Amino acid sequence: MKNTTWLLIIWTVFLFGVHLSASGEVYYVDTSTGSDSNDGSLAGPKATIQAAVDIASSGDTVIVADGTYTGFGNRDIYLPETFGITVRSAGGPDGCIINCQGSSAQPHRGFYLQGNTEPDMFIDGFTITGGYSDYGGGAIACLSSVVTISNCIISANSAVGAFGGGLYIYDSDVDMVNCVIEGNYCRACPKFGYFAEQVVWQLDWWCGCWFIRDYLGVWL
Repeated sequence: MKNTTWLLIIWTVFLFGVHLSASGEVYYVDTSTGSDSNDGSLAGPKATIQAAVDIASSGDTVIVADGTYTGFGNRDIYLPETFGITVRSAGGPDGCIINCQGSSAQPHRGFYLQGNTEPDMFIDGFTITGGYSDYGGGAIACLSSVVTISNCIISANSAVGAFGGGLYIYDSDVDMVNCVIEGNYCRACPKFGYFAEQVVWQLDWWCGCWFIRDYLGVWL
């Protein structure tokens, strides 16, 4: 995909970055070799992202192997309200794809956060595509939460409602770093790109992010 090679370079820097040095357990996910009955260790990875998130605690990291992740447990991923964890890919967004396979008949998004106030919540290094919401945020919905979204490609997601085809962010403190938001569509959004509503703004909020052929991709 054009304009995404640079993400892999910056993602490599993040791989050894400060949030990966935090103490805590590491759990692994592999859609090819894993099973949700496994313990989430390197030798026994989970098969779905949600299964690994569900056993993680504050300060833990979930590492997702390269592959295309679909179906139950790999979409509508709910991140816990009471503690911060890191959910990251092993190889960057070109190799780790969450395909939500959403539709009007079966709406699905990638991640959902609500009420998480811990500053150490990270989503890092995924392509999120194929999301569909009848409200907003085809890829990610973030309500009243704190999160850093980095090195992600938010592409070809959609929403029928007026709250962002790719991202719906409300009453939240969100950093987006080195992301590509591309080709998302929102049918009823009243304003191109942004609509700020109760968002905690920071100078580096959109640091290094690119919008490409995006049709009302973000509701803030």
